[in-house]
Amino acid sequence: MEEKEENKLQNEIKEINGEIRDNKERKKRIIIISSIVIIICIIIIFTKLVLPNIYILNINKNYEKEEFEKVAIYNSVLNDIEGYLKNSEERYNEIQYKVKYSSALVLMKNKDYENALKELESIMLKDEEINNLINDCKYELGKKCLEEENYQLASKYLQQVKNKDDVKDLLDTTYFNSSLKYLEENNYSRAIEEIGKVENKKYENLDETSRKIHYEYGKYYFDEESWENAINQFEYADGYKDTKKYMNKAKVAQAEEYIENDDLLNAKIIYDEIPADTEFDGVKASTRQKQLNKIKDAINATGKKYATKSYAETRNVWKYDGRWDSWYLDDTDQNEYIETTIELNDDGTFNLQGEVYFYAFDDFSSLAEYCQASIVSKTINIRNVKKIPSKYELDSNTDLIYSNGTFSIKFYEKDNYSTNFYNIYSTSVTY
Repeated sequence: MEEKEENKLQNEIKEINGEIRDNKERKKRIIIISSIVIIICIIIIFTKLVLPNIYILNINKNYEKEEFEKVAIYNSVLNDIEGYLKNSEERYNEIQYKVKYSSALVLMKNKDYENALKELESIMLKDEEINNLINDCKYELGKKCLEEENYQLASKYLQQVKNKDDVKDLLDTTYFNSSLKYLEENNYSRAIEEIGKVENKKYENLDETSRKIHYEYGKYYFDEESWENAINQFEYADGYKDTKKYMNKAKVAQAEEYIENDDLLNAKIIYDEIPADTEFDGVKASTRQKQLNKIKDAINATGKKYATKSYAETRNVWKYDGRWDSWYLDDTDQNEYIETTIELNDDGTFNLQGEVYFYAFDDFSSLAEYCQASIVSKTINIRNVKKIPSKYELDSNTDLIYSNGTFSIKFYEKDNYSTNFYNIYSTSVTY
């Protein structure tokens, strides 16, 4: 019995000792955690308040001594300084200026103009000194890009440079070399654009190179059968290599397209410019010139021509004694015109086609209708002729008259509308 009580007492003592140890461990942990929190707070206070102030003091001290390398190292902590000076934007801008300016000077000293430019352009408040340094960086970068044959970037920088004596010469060199590069890449439009920017028109080989670009561009269009574009380019390349030969062939092709579209007037204009011995794609210029010259009067007469004189009449005649009353119009307007084209045949003859419009009276059913003329159209289709006939019957009532390059219309119709009266409708128009 006594042994049991003794064991119980020992167990209770052990429990009490364990509780004492646990309390000591808890106190230790609390002390450690509290110490860590205090240390962290001290570090935060030091980092956020004390350290930025130390940075600022060092920046100002070294900047005054012009020890810019020592100032530049604070570039990485500008965010901390900005947070510290969040309530004083003016002070932060001043510090930022000193650090970025110093960093740019160090970079420029090491010829790292690209990063120096980034530093300078990031400065909040730029003054004349900063703008001058920015100008210097762009100038150096432009020259560097020119040496590296990066012409697009070189022109970007050099175009922004001011107050440098040789910048125009550098830009001319950039544009000229850029045009050569685009020429090598067969990018003719860009090559023309670049060489056109060269201001010094006496630049070495400028004219010859320009004509070469247009020549190659013309040949490109020639191969693409884009004749008008080819001719335009060859005109700029005049005098370069065999430009004239290519241009004349392109003109033959263009003239043939006009002929296919029944535009003989423009075809003849082109053929009049081409040497007779020009030949392309089986077509001889001499043959075409002879054909077109033979019908030149007919060609000149075609197209759209408006009425210059017009007389339209309706006459009501009494059959028994021939007495009559009439109503007429003698004004012209844009509704009266003739429009014709010529189609050239292989044998040198041609077809004249088109439409003619004129006013005519055609009704005597009432006084209102009697006084009302309307536009009449007639189709012209004269085929396989060597010249325009002086008179051609379009239908039983209408004749087409041609004389000395001028067309006219004669229209006549008789209407026996009653046993006592008949009407005569007649129109005469010159175009």
